[in-house]
Amino acid sequence: MFWYKFIYPNQSLLELDLIDDVYDNCQKQFNEHVAFVWEDIARKSLIDINIDNIKWKPDLRWWGKGIDGKQMEIDIVADFFDHKNLLIGEVKREKHSDINRIHQKLLYMSKNFPNKKKKNIVLACWLKSKPKHISGFEHIFLPEHVM
Repeated sequence: MFWYKFIYPNQSLLELDLIDDVYDNCQKQFNEHVAFVWEDIARKSLIDINIDNIKWKPDLRWWGKGIDGKQMEIDIVADFFDHKNLLIGEVKREKHSDINRIHQKLLYMSKNFPNKKKKNIVLACWLKSKPKHISGFEHIFLPEHVM
């Protein structure tokens, strides 16, 4: 993925020995690229990790209007094979995540999600580093849990 994003499009510039220019340009996009990769890793990890003794189906990102009519974007939405459980998750790459803010956001999204029907909602988040304070939020996954 890195090669196709950074090397391939700049191959002719690299061949002209404009390495520093290519590097400077790539630096501007690098954090966004790493965030995309982290979200992809989190999404793929769901089928291998145990959350509430449930084997989750592969998940998707979800965009749409919530029950309140406002636009929502949910990083991870996954169903269980019995269609009785639904996982709603958030992926963050910031150095110090506010777990209480993330938990509140997930609670709002779970209550506002239009396709939940009568499913048991499970909330989870994937973080770059362990938060300082974890207050009652059970399903937090760090890089060491998903690699």
